[in-house]
Amino acid sequence: MRPAILVLLKRHVAAVLQRWATPESWWERISALLSAAAPWLLAWPVSRFIAYLIIGLSVTAAIEMLAVRSDWGWTYSQAMPLMPIINIGAVPVAMWIVVPTAALWMTRRMGAN
Repeated sequence: MRPAILVLLKRHVAAVLQRWATPESWWERISALLSAAAPWLLAWPVSRFIAYLIIGLSVTAAIEMLAVRSDWGWTYSQAMPLMPIINIGAVPVAMWIVVPTAALWMTRRMGAN
């Protein structure tokens, strides 16, 4: 019984991944996000934007802390300013704030036209 379920599950997962992994599928999703079918880009509440930034900053901080403290990771040069208490680079944190904010702002401007 179990092998039959595993075979069905593998086939289903493979079919889903094949559908989601095609470039055409991604372009369809991107165009749907940027079209009028995605009004959330034009009317984004501040609370959702703050949650978006908090989640992104948390993931960025976790990856930076893991990478800096492991053998497989990277090291900062002496010129890299560090964030107090957590000792991760200030540039990756600033990039996570600036780049997504600019991307969302530009997307909203393009969608408004």
